[in-house]
Amino acid sequence: MNSFEYCQRIEEQGYELVKPYLRQNFDEYVYVNTVERNELILAFQQNFGDLIVKKDKAIYFIDLKTENEDKYGNLFLETWSNKKRRTPGWFPPEVGVKADYVYYIFLKQRILYILDLPKLRKWAFEDGNMKGYPEKRQNKYDQLNDTWGRCVKITDLINVRLCLAIKL
Repeated sequence: MNSFEYCQRIEEQGYELVKPYLRQNFDEYVYVNTVERNELILAFQQNFGDLIVKKDKAIYFIDLKTENEDKYGNLFLETWSNKKRRTPGWFPPEVGVKADYVYYIFLKQRILYILDLPKLRKWAFEDGNMKGYPEKRQNKYDQLNDTWGRCVKITDLINVRLCLAIKL
């Protein structure tokens, strides 16, 4: 199994873990990040994330991020999907995903962190808070992409009320 397939499996496990939370908190939801991706699904995911949810009459887009475990107390905010090819990651405001929320899941801890993406981006970029978090190359997986991002302490985000922790 290559790194991409491994990450897809991790993501599927995250979705399975968060499904009861979705059922409990939303009227409807649709998961669009399937293994059988076609051009339409891929375009939707790159622009809006992995989930569409409805609560009352409001519709929200959620980008789902899943990792096996939380070893360091950080969230990886991806700035470059492939830096060598100048492909932006999901986090930068002008070019990243246009989701309303990021649901960041750690499987081993069975925890969901909910991030309001527009507020997180304002804090990071407009308010200048990214300076304290150097950009780092992703080295967890051996992959073709040259992925970069910023490791931001979860407690820092909770302390400024940008992150809500939910035990799953």
